[in-house]
Amino acid sequence: MIDEKSIPSKNPSILCTELDEEAVLLDLKTKCYFGLNEVALFIWKLADGKRNVSDIVDEICKNFDVEPSTALNSVKGFLKKLNDNNLVFIDASS
Repeated sequence: MIDEKSIPSKNPSILCTELDEEAVLLDLKTKCYFGLNEVALFIWKLADGKRNVSDIVDEICKNFDVEPSTALNSVKGFLKKLNDNNLVFIDASS
């Protein structure tokens, strides 16, 4: 379960190529591509293994016009999707 204290980190085998304000992730093991829009790319960049979900939500609210509760639900949902596809790892022990 992903909560505000969970710390996401990128899977090191994933390549990220930025295209303007969007990006494409390539999983080198499965050869699958994943597209990221501007906000998803912003979250991807913040998934550094140091910031927790609450920190990421704070940055989202500073940079985009969104309410904290909406941002929290969106960030948690997006990170779950990334985790389900082994694109990020979630440290929930913090």
